[in-house]
Amino acid sequence: MTIHAVLFNFTVMREAIVHVESDLLDKYKYPWHRVRAFRNFIAHEYFNIKLDIVWKIIENDLPEVKLVISEILNKEF
Repeated sequence: MTIHAVLFNFTVMREAIVHVESDLLDKYKYPWHRVRAFRNFIAHEYFNIKLDIVWKIIENDLPEVKLVISEILNKEF
């Protein structure tokens, strides 16, 4: 159940980013295409997901994207 929740939340994160104007995202240095691509991978390559790689993304990439999103929220809203 936890695995499904984690993967679902990556999907939600991508869907939320889609609804942010590109001009706004372009002001902040982050490879947004990686978030989009990971969601697509989760949705279309479900049986090829390697949980150790998902965990590395959580440990290594999520803290950075959290900082960037916090910065956007603080500066823009």
